[in-house]
Amino acid sequence: ANSNELDLSAAIVGNKKQFVIYVSEANSLECIPIISHELIHLVQYNRGRLQIVSPTDVLWEGTRINVNDYSYEDRPWEKEAYEKEVGLSQKIKSKLY
Repeated sequence: ANSNELDLSAAIVGNKKQFVIYVSEANSLECIPIISHELIHLVQYNRGRLQIVSPTDVLWEGTRINVNDYSYEDRPWEKEAYEKEVGLSQKIKSKLY
């Protein structure tokens, strides 16, 4: 599925010093994996591995990529975020519950 077919669950707005993660309406247990996923993107941004160049282009580890060339789930930064969100979600849940 491409990003136009997905319901947007979360978005990050901000700059190098301050970010806001917006999450669509969800209960607290549903929010933890969503926020975990977005936090992994923040790490990618902070380390310079993922940079937004334009609405359609990013730099991923130094390579310019048009996001429309990949389905959402095949974008390398999304694959990494989905892989790592599980472990981060478990850590957050263990601290909260």
